[in-house]
Amino acid sequence: AWFVRRGCSCCYAYNGTQWPAVEMPPWLLDIEAAVWKKLSPDGEPLEPPNSCVLNLYADGSQSVDWHADDEALFDGVRRDSRIVSLSLGAARRFDVRRRRGSVGRGGGRGATGVG
Repeated sequence: AWFVRRGCSCCYAYNGTQWPAVEMPPWLLDIEAAVWKKLSPDGEPLEPPNSCVLNLYADGSQSVDWHADDEALFDGVRRDSRIVSLSLGAARRFDVRRRRGSVGRGGGRGATGVG
């Protein structure tokens, strides 16, 4: 599912499939608020996400294959973009790697945790 903030009508396309924009429901905004509080324990305000891709996996054998969050919609190729990944229900392995032939830009921050 592709959830967006009120006022956004942009569609999301990935791997040949297109999802229409669905306004973020209250339960998703509640999860976001709890996560943002954990990500900013010192009170530093973080800009909340304007969209959310939600994937449901039947079991631990399912996952998203290697990919880059490089869709034009996010403009992540030209500028830094904050990508947040959250797994609910069970622990999941989360791997990150550089693209072949890419050179790191540095300055990025990454964090993983259990809580």
